[in-house]
Amino acid sequence: SSLMKGGGGREGGEIVTGSGADGHAGQGDADRGDPPACAPEIDMPTGTNCAQAKLTCGADVTGSTGTGRAHFGDDFYQGMHCTPQRHHYDESGEAVYLLNIPADVEATVHVESDCGDLDVATYRFERGGACPTAKDPIAQCEMDTKRGDATVKVTTVNSPEKHLVIVDGKGGDEGNFRLSVSCRTYR
Repeated sequence: SSLMKGGGGREGGEIVTGSGADGHAGQGDADRGDPPACAPEIDMPTGTNCAQAKLTCGADVTGSTGTGRAHFGDDFYQGMHCTPQRHHYDESGEAVYLLNIPADVEATVHVESDCGDLDVATYRFERGGACPTAKDPIAQCEMDTKRGDATVKVTTVNSPEKHLVIVDGKGGDEGNFRLSVSCRTYR
């Protein structure tokens, strides 16, 4: 699988792909390494529009919320039905990726970090462009808010989907992380 480390000010996002256990890109499990060290912060690409970089199935990337922007917060996560809890997400930066998921696939997004209490959310985002806000129509959103490693599963049916993958910290927590995406065809 490919590993992307941030690129300090690059425009546009890199597309990050990987090969799965069966040798086909985007299938099987991503090879997970250890979470990155907490210092120094990993530079993130600046990206364009909402996402800082693009992901596909099989991606295995390192990043940091400490070098990200603070766009999403409690109002967004509650308004989009990602979580009913308020954890002061407004106080920390986040890392934002755009994940393209093929049709009839279950994608598992996993985040590991020893550097802060980081959570992961996926938000269906077909329109592209600027980041959604709490005032946008409700779309599909999943979020793992438990302490420690975070995992979210997204399933597509009959057609491909685009999702924002958001890594965010509770109460101002920021830090480096490893994010992996594994996919399997289910029908």
